[in-house]
This record gives sequence, C-alpha cells and structure tokens, in this order.
Amino acid sequence: MSSPPWCNQFFLSNPHDAVEVAIAVLLKYIDNILTHPDDQKYRSIRLENKAFQAKVMPVRGSLDCLKAMGFEQDPEYLVLPRNADLGKLTAMRKTLVGRQYVPPVLQSRSPQQQMPSVPPQQTQQFLQRVTTHAEHVLMYEDENLQAKARSCIPIERLKQAAAESVREIAELADGSDVAESISVQECLLLELMHWFKEDFFSWCDAPECERCRAPPAQMQSVGHVSPSSDDLRYGASRVEGYRCKVCGSSNRFPRYNHPGKLLETRRGRCGEWANCFTLCCRAMGFEARHIVDWTDHVWTEVFSDRQERWLHCDPCEDCCDKPLLYEGGWGKSLSYVLAFSYEEAVDVTWRYTARADDVWKRRVLCDEQALQRCLAGLRAQHQRRLTVSRQQVLALRSVKEAAEFLAEKAVGDDVAGQGRVSGSAAWRLARGETTEVSTGSGVATSVTMPTAAVSSNYIFEPLDSDLAAQHMRVRYSAAADGYFRQLGDMLSPGDAPALRGWKSGVFAAENVQRKVENDWKMAYLARRTGGSAASMTWTLDVSSSSLAISRATVRVRGDVFASGVLSWSISADNGALLEFDEKSYGGLMDELAGAAMITVTANMSGGEGDVAWQHTQLFRQSSEDKQACPLDIDIYLRPE
Repeated sequence: MSSPPWCNQFFLSNPHDAVEVAIAVLLKYIDNILTHPDDQKYRSIRLENKAFQAKVMPVRGSLDCLKAMGFEQDPEYLVLPRNADLGKLTAMRKTLVGRQYVPPVLQSRSPQQQMPSVPPQQTQQFLQRVTTHAEHVLMYEDENLQAKARSCIPIERLKQAAAESVREIAELADGSDVAESISVQECLLLELMHWFKEDFFSWCDAPECERCRAPPAQMQSVGHVSPSSDDLRYGASRVEGYRCKVCGSSNRFPRYNHPGKLLETRRGRCGEWANCFTLCCRAMGFEARHIVDWTDHVWTEVFSDRQERWLHCDPCEDCCDKPLLYEGGWGKSLSYVLAFSYEEAVDVTWRYTARADDVWKRRVLCDEQALQRCLAGLRAQHQRRLTVSRQQVLALRSVKEAAEFLAEKAVGDDVAGQGRVSGSAAWRLARGETTEVSTGSGVATSVTMPTAAVSSNYIFEPLDSDLAAQHMRVRYSAAADGYFRQLGDMLSPGDAPALRGWKSGVFAAENVQRKVENDWKMAYLARRTGGSAASMTWTLDVSSSSLAISRATVRVRGDVFASGVLSWSISADNGALLEFDEKSYGGLMDELAGAAMITVTANMSGGEGDVAWQHTQLFRQSSEDKQACPLDIDIYLRPE
C-alpha cells in the first residue's frame, strides 16, 4: 500500500531533527484531544501561535498531516470539528510514533551515492538477527534477574566512592563552576564499570583445565562441541572444546548468552561482558542500551540525566564516553552499530564514526529502507505499553540524538590515551582525561585530577588480634587490588582483603593508577598517563598501644624499563631514614627497632616517549595470582 502524499513529504523532504520536533508537537495536540475530547480549547490551533510557527509550520507536509486528521482551516485557526472521527487521530498517532524517519546522514547523500540493491534473502537474514537482539534485551527488565545482579554488586561501597569523587572534584575545582557540572549518577556509573572490570568479571580466551588447573596457555582448541541441554537453557548454542596439553583431558567453554548465568560464571569475551554489564546497569537504575557492532564487538550505552545524552560505556576497556575509540583507536572499519533496549531499537552508527561516507560504502548487508522499517516496527512494539508522557520524552530525546549524529567529529579527539575536548570539565576530570578546568574568568587553570591526588591520610593501626599476638602485618596485592591483614606467611584463596582498592590504604598518593593487562595477564600500579612523576606513601602507627616495634621486615617490589627511575624511602619516628634506588628491596631493618610509626614512600619518574608512564611500575604480578603480595610490611611488637 502506497503512503499518502503528505506522509512522504513530511518524512522524506525535511531535516530529521525538524521532523522529530514537529512530531513531538503533533503528538501533544493529539494526546490533549484524546484525553479531553469535549474540551474545545484543545481542538483549536491558532496559526499565529509561536510554537506552531516555529516547530510545525516550517515542516513540509505538516499542515496536510493535520488536515488528514480532520482539522479544518480558517483565516486564524485550525479547528477539529466536534463530529470529527477521533479514530483518525488514533491512527495518525500510531503513524507518527511508529514511522521510521530517514537518518540525517542518509538525507545528505547525493543521487550518485545511493545504496546498492541487496538480495531479499540477505536482508531477511540480517533483520532476523536484529529482531533477535531486540528480544534479548527484554531479559534485562526481569525483576528477579535485577535482584540477583544487585546481590552481587557492592552498592553501598560504590555509592560512597561516587560521593567521594564528587567531593574531591568540588575541592579541586574550588573557585570555578566545575563542581556543578558533575553528578553522583555519572560518578556512580564510572565506579560500577571500574568494579565490574577489576573485581567482578574476567576475560577468557580459553578456560583453565578443570582437572589439573593448567592455565589457559596450556589449552589447545579442538573446535566446537555439542551443547548440552543445560548449555542451551542459558543460550549457549556454541560451546568451544579444548584439550589440556598437560593432562590430556577435554574441557568445554559454553558461550552463555543469559545474563543471569553470567552473574555466576563471571567470565567471557566482549559479548559476555557487555551482556552482564548491561544487566548490572539496569539493576542499578540506569537507563541502558545493549550496543551491537556488526564488525564483532559489543558494549553498553547509559543515559546521563545531567548531560541529556547517551554515554558510550565499554566495560572490557573500563572506558566511558569515547565513541571514536574503535574507529580512531582500534582502526575498526565500522558498518552497522545498533542500540537495543526495552524501549528502543536505534541505528547509532553515526555516533561512532567520523567517516560517514566510508561507512556507507560498507553498508551492503541489508536494504536500508527495510532496516529503518524494521527498527521503527520494533520501537513501536516496545513503546506500545509506555505512557504518553514517556513516549514524548523519547521523541524529544531522539531530536537531540539526531543533532549529535550530525555534529562534525574528528578522529583522535576522544580515543584512548588522548584528552577529550568535549563534555564538561568536571566530566573530563572524573574520567581522568584532563588536568585543566575553566574558571569563572574563562582562563584554563591547571588542577590535579581527582583520582590523581589522593590524601586519604589512612594510617594502619594494630587490630585487637595484632595486639594479642604482638605481631602486625600489612600486605598489598595488585592482582586482588586489596590490603590484607592476615598474619600467616601464606594467604589462602579464602582470605579476604581488609581494604579494597589501592587508594583505600594509602596515606597519600599522586598521579597513580592501577593497570591490568588482559593480554599478558598482569596487574600493577604506575604513573597516570601523561604524568611526569608519581608518588605513594603508606603509614603504620602503633603509638595508640603500649607497644613499640621490636623487629621490622619490609619487602617491596618494582620494575623499571628504559630510562625510568624508581626510588624508595623508609622513615620512622625514632629518626631512622633508609633510602635506596633498587627496583626491589626486602629484608630485616634493625634501624626501625624502638619506633612507633614508620612510613614507606615510593617515587616514580623518568621514562621515554608517550609510554614513559609505563616505564616505572610497582608490584607487577600475575593478575591471576591474587594471594601474592609484592608489598609486605611485617613487624613484631614489644612493650615499651
């Protein structure tokens, strides 16, 4: 069935953002009439009304649209007669809500750039995959799954960390308006993503052997094996098979596609990561989309209430709001990037590319108009149960999103390793991507990033068990990213850290970050990217007791590459001062006997080129060996 003339003119001959604005106004007219059918004031539209003049009249086909509903025009008003068929308004509403509008980048294409024809069968296969993704995301709304996710998330700890980040930003931005340009919601999102990557989920290229616990490097792929009924129950239609080179046993790696199951297995590749993380976002109350890149990557988008836009979030990279990362940083040749939620199905390719013309040349897997109709149908289906006000919110959001798609982009502006120039200063500060904020005078002022300067003034003091044993021990594991207070020589897998996160146990630190190399399976502390120097200080104090140090052993480990410089100093309140430049040090320190407080400090500097920050590292260790502690301060106590 052909569309009425007004329809093609309205949808196809106007700028996308203008169409979206007009639709929002038209829907308001329709909803007011359907809600108050006997109120004459809602049936009249004054032609000189400013909103009508600015938002509806400039859109070609809009007047014909109103007339198709039954409105009649006189010199001053458009009026819907009392005997008009309201069924036409209902039908028009469905058309406006459900119709897919031509993307702005498509509108700008010249006749010479029209897309090639795509075989119908190929288009059908593509759209079937689109529909499958749209159905999958409905699982994220399951209240039981969300409750299960919340039971895994340290919600209060993350909220406290987010509030602390906002407080630190406010302090660092004293004298500017930056503190008003960041929200707890945004900081909570960053904390959630960091926790998910560092503490909860793990990358899995291959499983370790279930029989002999040989590492993944000793596993040889044997291709795919048949899924079990339990595998299929949790969406694992693909199961990878491996043979252990050490013991010869067979091992299976089901590629689960059920977010609830992934909360249990807590491992996988980008598909599993984004699947589980999107559920966690929904469980925490964030509006989230599951993003599928047809060139084989998956991630999440989260809506920022303060910024009123969608934020790119890649949990695999612990990376937020860097949409050009894949094209500009990874060198990916994007084609289709689609967003799915329980409310929407949207083609968001244009957020992730600065080379739209090149992308269009690669979009040969599906007929474009068929794709737009499919997405429109999915949106209409998802939004059918939404309130009118919510539908209007989504319609207005799409206007702003279209404007974002149209905005000029430059590859390199926001890829990893480079500071962003978009977004508020506070937002960039919170994500550690700038060291400058703009003061009220408009002058850029250098400040320390909130996660760069840490002055928690944390002091380790004896626990009751330490006093009873006259023995105190503090250890840090970069793999576990935690401080341990157990006294035994060896930690067991069941031992929990007393403090989580390297910042939680430092007296002070500057320009330090924790890095995890997923490819090399290593974890360590290092200078922040771009920082010329960094320092960390830990303090132990037993003065609150009636005891003093009788014997102290301090073991520290570091790594230096190229021209990096690493130095250590250990001081005590008895006047002792030990300084050394060795990468690592460990031994009994008689000079600390009789002291009540000791301080250990590490200083990092030097290095070469853009990766100079990586040329000095503290506590580098296997990310899988969470019981090894490269920082170990072991002291025995005696009565003063």
